[in-house]
Amino acid sequence: MLLSYKYWSKSKKIYIESLVSDLAFALKIKGVLMQNKYLLSLSTFYITIKVLTILMIYKIISFYGFPVSASTLIIPFWFVTGDIIAEVYGYKTARYLVWLALGCQFLFAFTAGAFSFIPSPEIIQDHAAYDSILHKLPRVAIASFIGIIVGGLSNAYLISKWKFLLKGKYFIIRSFGASTLGELVFTICVYVIEFFGLTSTSNILKLAIDSYLIKVVINAILVFPANMITVLIKRKEETHNASSPLPHFTVTELYTKEDGLSYFKTTLIDTPVQHFLGNYSNPINVSEMYFRHFRANNIFDQHTAPKEQYIIYLNGEVEVKASGGESKIFKPGDILFARDTHGSGHITVTRSQGRSIVIAT
Repeated sequence: MLLSYKYWSKSKKIYIESLVSDLAFALKIKGVLMQNKYLLSLSTFYITIKVLTILMIYKIISFYGFPVSASTLIIPFWFVTGDIIAEVYGYKTARYLVWLALGCQFLFAFTAGAFSFIPSPEIIQDHAAYDSILHKLPRVAIASFIGIIVGGLSNAYLISKWKFLLKGKYFIIRSFGASTLGELVFTICVYVIEFFGLTSTSNILKLAIDSYLIKVVINAILVFPANMITVLIKRKEETHNASSPLPHFTVTELYTKEDGLSYFKTTLIDTPVQHFLGNYSNPINVSEMYFRHFRANNIFDQHTAPKEQYIIYLNGEVEVKASGGESKIFKPGDILFARDTHGSGHITVTRSQGRSIVIAT
């Protein structure tokens, strides 16, 4: 009886923790989408393309004399869109969207597949056409899941990793290389699973090879408009969220736009230097450092940063109100990079007593 109670308590705890984790994940995605105005449109296109590929996989077309799946002409747009998202918004955001696309894909495939097994009245004659395709979708979704886990996540990882190694340069080369390698793995996994038993091994091999070669050509074409879109979005978003998969520090940057108002954006400090004691960032030149105590309920009215400076909060809470309208609360462990040295500045409110370290660059 006691063992049963302990098992039930442990299961309940795991279930609650799982719900909390899922809720936190959903809220994180919502926060990212709300903060970046172009990410929602990219994400919608990204997920729509992924769902469309599993529906069109068994539609074999003749493309310049080559028999290929219609998905062959669609999937490169998914990989390239993933490259844009990873480049602008970071590896973590791209990874989250891969999982979100998988969830939407499974929901579509298994719902449509379930309906295909429900008998239809003889009112119309075309219901058999639905059944012949829709009942295969769960199989396609599982194959695509395996392909995405290996190929899609590899694509997002590679373009972020190479971005760090190449210091953010050569997006066209990085996008083409990451998409090409990611699609190679994706094509092998998907075609073997989806067409096994439906046609001969030689046909599967021919479909896979022809499909991959066509994807490579399409990728080579798409990287140029993708590069222009990436540059445009970076300018519009004013964000430096792009990350590498390496351990990093998240820094909230306060800066001044052309309108003279201050705004927040998130930047990352990578730690690529490996050491026995851990990972270190590259050196950052600084000029001064201060240890600061602050009292509660102080209001420092509209002002600019005296110089560009990092503020590392040790304890207490401080609210910073940017003149652009956004407000953020900084807690122990948070890092603020104040560089709004001109313009309208910001307002600082100490919500409690605390301490911080101020490091001027």
